Amino acid sequence: MSLFKTLFKLMIILLVGAAVAGLVTMARRSRDDETISFDQWPDVPENSAA
Repeated sequence: MSLFKTLFKLMIILLVGAAVAGLVTMARRSRDDETISFDQWPDVPENSAA
């Protein structure tokens, strides 16, 4: 029975860690909200060897 309690606690800790990591990732993405439109892309010459 103690094995199940230990596994349950470990799962809870991993779940909370994954939630925190997801929130941090979302917070970083929202700060980097500058999207580049197709008009702003630099001109790249066509690769004739391709």
